[in-house]
Amino acid sequence: MLALALDGASLFAAGDFSGLGGGNQNGLAKLSTSGNGAKDPLWSGSVSPWASSLAVDGTNLFVGGYFETVSGVGRTNIAKLTTTGSGTVDPLWNPQILVTNGFFGEALALLVEGTNLFVGGDFTTIGGLERAGLAKVATAGVGEVDPLWNPQVEGRAISKIRSLALDGTNLLFGGTFTNVGGSARNNLARVSTAGTGTVDPSFDPGPVGFSDFDSSIQSSVVRALLLNGHDLYVAGGFTTIAGAERSGLAFLPVPEAPMLIQDTTTRLFVLRNPEDGPEVTHYRITGIAGGPLFKSDGVTPVNLGDFITVADGADGLKFVLGGTVTVASALNATLSGAGTAIASLTMVASPPPVLAFTLASYSVREGQGNVTVTIRKFGDGVVSVRYATSNLTATGGLDYQTRTGTLSFSAPEKSKNLIIVIADDLQTEGDEQFAVHLSAPVGGPIVGPGTALVTIRGQRRGGEPDGAGTVAAGRGCHRRAGCSSSTS
Repeated sequence: MLALALDGASLFAAGDFSGLGGGNQNGLAKLSTSGNGAKDPLWSGSVSPWASSLAVDGTNLFVGGYFETVSGVGRTNIAKLTTTGSGTVDPLWNPQILVTNGFFGEALALLVEGTNLFVGGDFTTIGGLERAGLAKVATAGVGEVDPLWNPQVEGRAISKIRSLALDGTNLLFGGTFTNVGGSARNNLARVSTAGTGTVDPSFDPGPVGFSDFDSSIQSSVVRALLLNGHDLYVAGGFTTIAGAERSGLAFLPVPEAPMLIQDTTTRLFVLRNPEDGPEVTHYRITGIAGGPLFKSDGVTPVNLGDFITVADGADGLKFVLGGTVTVASALNATLSGAGTAIASLTMVASPPPVLAFTLASYSVREGQGNVTVTIRKFGDGVVSVRYATSNLTATGGLDYQTRTGTLSFSAPEKSKNLIIVIADDLQTEGDEQFAVHLSAPVGGPIVGPGTALVTIRGQRRGGEPDGAGTVAAGRGCHRRAGCSSSTS
């Protein structure tokens, strides 16, 4: 098998095979996702020799690979079939894929965006237009190739695009190439999905490795891309990427804008965006206006362009009434590690209260007794909020104490602790999870995630909890926060 695509309760499979489920089936199959994965007896799409890429778009299935016919209809390396019925080949849609040296080429990656299909592969011509392994094709009609969109991929004799991923209005692609749109790019690039497909000048991880066939040749092919939000996972034949040693698998996070929260007339906090994790270690101060900025001691200056640590941001910064500060998250204390998304805050008198979980996730060992989830209030005034636990893989009343109620903060209170009892059933089992939700705030909004995830680390064989001796059940209260506990 070379490719899979889900379509509701059906799974389409592509590859180099001639039989499946005890019967003849060439290169394509439609299977049920339930039961024993039975083959659809009506759907009879087939290719020869093989199909290597799939993309589902409504009732259409786009198929790419290395073939001359699909279900007996002449199609060169790319085709459009129906997902229903017998899998009929579209009689009009036919953007043939070729290479100029007379070989057939191959469509290795397909991605649908609206009314367009992005095609990556090993080819020099598609739909009669010259394209070096990457093209934008209409999903309707005859499959017309966009005459303007052409990032001009070059290098490695014939450029091969093996993987595609869509991030908003940007297309990420990986494979084997050295140049995109006149800019040096080694096997991984990001371009606009609109216009001519302009290359992003800020994105250049430059994976480096060696050829599988000749250790003297730098190849570093990128074979797979996966986006989680804006964060990118990369797999391939590289040993270094973005200047870091990684053996074939790497995580390229994109830091989001931090949260800036005013606590008093002269104090603010800088916190990680809920979409970010421990990969964000610093913040960069990109703008200061209206007065001087200091760390929490009120003495150590923070200047324009400085990096502060996540701990510095959590301790708070001292500023002036009416001052405006702008901050970006960063993966490290370098310009290359700083994100481009920014957040700004202008200091006001008597800031209104806002509420937030101290952490977005907590971890506790089964048998530890309880977990303490901390809710923080920033700003002035009286505020209240509803809380409730809910099951995920853990069950309330069996694995943990079910909790619902209201937390009320007086004007001077800054945080409250919600203590949840964790049961110990003495069973050998894996980790389990439940959630704690905040809702219906009165007096001020909830900022950041309104849900915190709690992981109960289960007993392993021999009765010993996994990770014995470690707990991350909340940061607890800051020494200057004036915390109180709540078991209501």
